[in-house]
Amino acid sequence: MRSVAQAIEKLLRQYVDSAGWVEEYDARNELSPFLAGSFSIYRAEMLGREVLFAECTDGIDDYGALGRRLDQLTKSLGIPHGERVVFYAGSLPPNVRRSFLESGIPFATAEDIYVPFLSFRIGAYRQRPLPALRRFRSSDQSVFLFGLYAEDGFTQEDVMRGTNLSVGSVSRALANLVAARVLDFEVAGRTGRKKTYFRTDDHTYYQAGIELFGDAVQSTAFTNALPLNATPLVSGLCALAQTSDLLAPSREVWAIAPSHANSIVLTDPDPVRGFSHAIQILNYDPTPFAQGNRVDPFTMLMTIPSADRNDERVRIALREALGGCAWYRD
Repeated sequence: MRSVAQAIEKLLRQYVDSAGWVEEYDARNELSPFLAGSFSIYRAEMLGREVLFAECTDGIDDYGALGRRLDQLTKSLGIPHGERVVFYAGSLPPNVRRSFLESGIPFATAEDIYVPFLSFRIGAYRQRPLPALRRFRSSDQSVFLFGLYAEDGFTQEDVMRGTNLSVGSVSRALANLVAARVLDFEVAGRTGRKKTYFRTDDHTYYQAGIELFGDAVQSTAFTNALPLNATPLVSGLCALAQTSDLLAPSREVWAIAPSHANSIVLTDPDPVRGFSHAIQILNYDPTPFAQGNRVDPFTMLMTIPSADRNDERVRIALREALGGCAWYRD
């Protein structure tokens, strides 16, 4: 059964939605014993929509009767009006495919997919894969950081616990990182359902992250007060100064999650010293990866302005601070 879910997921990710995902769906409580024994059900998310797929498990002798059974299945599963369960088979005879198209019955095979209620039909022989990921989204950034520091061999559930992201966000981010060849995975477990993710190489993973990570800092606020109801982390050059011989800048640099942006207290500058704090609002929550009162090493690197990173004193300090990280290269 899991191999069918993987086949559907591969089809969706390659030709419909690179972040699509598929899982087995236990519908026994919703179906009659006859229907439950006749079909295996799979739940998919693609293009922001939930779609149910059905594989016939008791053989197909009468495709006309199959259409009526699919209608019964659609009704039993409570699928919204105007939509239908999508029939899946490894292949379909040409006359059956033509009949399904004429009748508007949605179907998917190893070669193509026809879902009229989503207004698309994609044939593998005519379509190009979706473009490669060019920039991480915030959830991709969080999952990338989890993968950077995790032991090899982690699951989607591990990532959810380690990042506090939702199942959908983690699933899409893992799919993006796999599509970008940042992560790889193998299917394991007694049922063959669980994916175990791993880095192919620490430095390659880091280098891909440098290229795709994008901006860690969403915006920076200058003030003389620390945020209320938030625990800011030492960031940027101040974090580097704590882990090397670099002299700390006069203005303290702190990082907070985007959800804490409204906790920033804006003040007027001191007439002599100006602002004493720079509060960086990151694109993601840095706290799951914090090291004491500091951001993690990769976030530290990415929150140092690029102009400062080119300074020889900063480069020496980075080698000193990150030299023990297996993934780091100057």
